[in-house]
Amino acid sequence: MTESTLPSTEDRFKRLTAVLIALVTVAIAIITYLQSDAGARDDAANRDTKRYSLEAFGKQVSGDARVNFDYNSAYQAYYELELLAESARVVGDEAAVRRYETLRDNMTGLSPMLASPYFDAANDTLLVEKYEADTYLVEIVALQERFAAASAVKDAWDSKSNTYIVHLTLLAVSLFLYGLSATISGKTTRWIFAGVGSAITVVAVIWAAATFIQPVNDLRQCRTADGASAIDAYAQGVGLAYQNDFEGAIASFDTALACESNSLVERGNANMALGSYEAAVADYERARAAGNTSAAVAGDLAWTYYLLGRFDEAIAMNRTALSVDPNELWIQYDLGLSLLAAGRIDEAKAEYQKGMDLAVKQVAEAQAANLEPPSFLWWGLEDAALGLDELWFVIETGEGSPPPDTLADSESTRAAAFNAVCLLVKMSMADSASMNWIAWCSASG
Repeated sequence: MTESTLPSTEDRFKRLTAVLIALVTVAIAIITYLQSDAGARDDAANRDTKRYSLEAFGKQVSGDARVNFDYNSAYQAYYELELLAESARVVGDEAAVRRYETLRDNMTGLSPMLASPYFDAANDTLLVEKYEADTYLVEIVALQERFAAASAVKDAWDSKSNTYIVHLTLLAVSLFLYGLSATISGKTTRWIFAGVGSAITVVAVIWAAATFIQPVNDLRQCRTADGASAIDAYAQGVGLAYQNDFEGAIASFDTALACESNSLVERGNANMALGSYEAAVADYERARAAGNTSAAVAGDLAWTYYLLGRFDEAIAMNRTALSVDPNELWIQYDLGLSLLAAGRIDEAKAEYQKGMDLAVKQVAEAQAANLEPPSFLWWGLEDAALGLDELWFVIETGEGSPPPDTLADSESTRAAAFNAVCLLVKMSMADSASMNWIAWCSASG
């Protein structure tokens, strides 16, 4: 072959550029498909969230209506007829007794609540919580969890879809640079453009591959060891806890823990209800380690520390919870209570005063908006007074939680607790349970 027939350097460069452009075009086609697929999956998950939301709302409305009728109409009518039958029996009117009992028994056909396993006529036992759980509560919890799972899937696919668009933009820039390099006569300049385009292509392709292999976990597909849905196991646990069957609830949460992290918090609540405070601490701590940094979980963990007499940890965790949500009145008062039990009286007084100022502020804001103060505000005040009352009981009797031997200075704590509960009770005046404290506080001046 003669020298004149050999391809020139410029021809070789153009051929290389053509190959690179072809490869980038193939990469663009593949990533375009992935972006389209991610967008379709995003849309499907979005439709699922709307469906779950509507189904949960409908189930809530129909369930409330069903239970309202069953209890307030069917059961109340049954109960009234039972009373009338007893009254007729007292006066010896047997004919009236039979009429009332016949009507009473007919009422049982109007509601499944008045049948086994919810109603035991012989013992006059009605399990309303079990009926509510079976009728709609468990199903609503499952739908809410599926809504949350579908939302997470939607967000993941939406993130992938948007990231693929970035990749396509980078590859479009690469094509532009390759095209420019083929039209530029300067050897150095054309190689600079081609080199930069190649670098961008490599980055975009590697980034796209990393995005592609990143898994999208769908909790709806997660199964427990026995093949059941983890979401359904979790929902069953919530339903059992609602019925105060905490042992059964813990067993369900144990099953769901394979992939349902919310079970940690709910299992912690069940352990708290059973008085298994160490187990509750372990669950709350694991929930926080798994990423649940909500103020509620931190506050519950702090309260459990307090019940165990671990006051320094309770104080630190209450402060952590308040850093997440400084408007949680119950956490503010729990902080004051922990400081009080630890013997840090002045700090406790300051925190209780901060809580009272916060309560006054919330009332003022509600009034300024022509609204009633939120119910949780009064609950927070009453809960704070109850916590002080229970601390007072521990000091007086030497029994209960936190362990009496963990309290710093009983006499100082007693006096500070008395003053604080008087202030709180006078602020709330919530119910008749506070009447003794109101009398004592008034007597003490």
